[in-house]
Amino acid sequence: MTSVTKTTNHIWITIGTPEDIPEQGGALFKVLRLEDPRQPREVAVFRIGSEFAAIDARCPHQGAKLDGCRIDREGKIECPLHYWRFDVRSGQCDQSPAPPLGTYPIAMFGGKLKIRVPVDADALGIVNSDPGKTPGER
Repeated sequence: MTSVTKTTNHIWITIGTPEDIPEQGGALFKVLRLEDPRQPREVAVFRIGSEFAAIDARCPHQGAKLDGCRIDREGKIECPLHYWRFDVRSGQCDQSPAPPLGTYPIAMFGGKLKIRVPVDADALGIVNSDPGKTPGER
């Protein structure tokens, strides 16, 4: 069961456990949006050693999927279409004037990974098991 914790402008969503994210790789998560559930927000979550990072899952150039990319030693991934390189921690692209990818705070509480997304990502079917609490209050 996915749980959601609402804050003023964002929500924390439990997405899984660290074991769900491959070493030096990524996994795709789709978060439904209230304004259009048919167009989910796609978030790629990456593991860099013991750290995790969450970014938009599509390259801003031509929409290539980034969640299957391998992470290099610098914490960067490469778009499979045109080889743009992005830092998974900051979303910044090595190529200018490429726009950065959106980034999402990610934290682990009680053995579960949570990402913080804008409140427009709140969705039908996501259960808020602890209303009004932030992840640190669990």
